[in-house]
Amino acid sequence: MRWGWGPTVLMIPYAATFASRVSSGRDAMVYGVVAGLGTAYGIVLARRFKAPGKVDGLVLSLPQAAIVAAVFGIALGASASIGVALGWAQPFWVPEPILILILYMIIGKRERIREKTLGTAYGVTLAVPVAILALPTWAITVIASVAFVTALTQLKRYWLYYSLFTFSLVLALSTPGNVGAEAEQRGAEILTGIAILLLGLGVIHILGISLSKRRPLPELAGPIAP
Repeated sequence: MRWGWGPTVLMIPYAATFASRVSSGRDAMVYGVVAGLGTAYGIVLARRFKAPGKVDGLVLSLPQAAIVAAVFGIALGASASIGVALGWAQPFWVPEPILILILYMIIGKRERIREKTLGTAYGVTLAVPVAILALPTWAITVIASVAFVTALTQLKRYWLYYSLFTFSLVLALSTPGNVGAEAEQRGAEILTGIAILLLGLGVIHILGISLSKRRPLPELAGPIAP
């Protein structure tokens, strides 16, 4: 939140959660280099989405910025860990909304939290009739393709875009006769991640109020180091 690079910094706890044992130090070094390149690419991507390097006017003090970074890091690590602990086949979908929504919050689009929640719920619900009808694989593939292409035309209405995207994602990832289970799992994972994010925002709000009472005068905006 202070640097404009929040999502890429949060990749550290994300990557640490999914770490696995490797056979040699060389492999570990290669993976480290790849993770570093990915982080650098993430910074470039954040700038491409106009994540601000600094905020005009009032900015967070260093203690406040540290609280935000720590809480978001804990939330991201916890969301990734929950999926692993529960043995979900694709646990990375739990932290996915946290990474995406933090980026949107940085560029001032907090309403995306509500829209992503609604879009997930609607998309999962749309998959229920397909599961009940038990359509053949070719029909599911056609429906998923049409839904995905249509979603790309609705980027200005994020809730509708994400509804169609979630619907097409569920159909694309499901195995024959398993659409209902896929919808249930994707919905549970994404909504769990959003719930953890909201909990983290609540903690930040409470801690921020407490800290502001101790340090009522905010810092003036100025050059902010990366």
